[in-house]
Amino acid sequence: MSGGGRKFPVLLEDGGVTFDYIRAQDIFLDSEFVFGINSFSISGDATVLIGTGNYSLTGRNLSATYQTPGSISVAAAEVTTNASSDSGFPVDLSSGSHTLAGATLIAYPGSKNSSVTFTLGATGSDASFVTSTDSITFRNNNYRGVSTNTGLTGGGLSTLTGFLDNNRQSSFTLNSSAGEFYYYAYPSSYGEADGDTDFNVGGFDGGFSLLHGGATAHTNSEGFTETYYIYKSNQAGVGEKVIVVS
Repeated sequence: MSGGGRKFPVLLEDGGVTFDYIRAQDIFLDSEFVFGINSFSISGDATVLIGTGNYSLTGRNLSATYQTPGSISVAAAEVTTNASSDSGFPVDLSSGSHTLAGATLIAYPGSKNSSVTFTLGATGSDASFVTSTDSITFRNNNYRGVSTNTGLTGGGLSTLTGFLDNNRQSSFTLNSSAGEFYYYAYPSSYGEADGDTDFNVGGFDGGFSLLHGGATAHTNSEGFTETYYIYKSNQAGVGEKVIVVS
């Protein structure tokens, strides 16, 4: 034998036999010709504020597109979650679209920066089974803003602007008028920053101090409580500056 491979007998339509090389496409079916999920997603924000109890999915839409070659169709398709508890699942998605209504709930994760995964499992009329996933991630707020309060506590953080993040690093612009101090706060699990070296105000290092001697408790608008480091600028009324926290 010489060349690239061994020839094998091939049965012809007329009942005859010939010998030919077996090609890769004869063994591995092209993905275009098998049942599959082209896309799967849940509408709405992919990152949301963590809370306690249950998170409502009412009004969100589950959508999917399927690859159904030839006579193959969607025999069954359901969406499940990995939440510790849920209500309204599994959801039938064989039609490709479903708007969640009523008491469609998932339990909040027990800790921030955790995700709940939604898994679509679909069965084709040829009995093949495929899956696809999407997720929602739950984070807590960092806070920034200005205040005339010289000793803002955890309960007062709601007067500042909250934004979802998973670390303390940030860059933003604040504008303080007479009597107003810059404020920045974040969950203490991200580590204590040095007000002299980890803050930069308008191109100059420093300018912030940690209040209360350490972490203070804060409960967000969804009822999730953890401790925060709260930092206040050493000077008030310094106008508009870019603040970088490292």
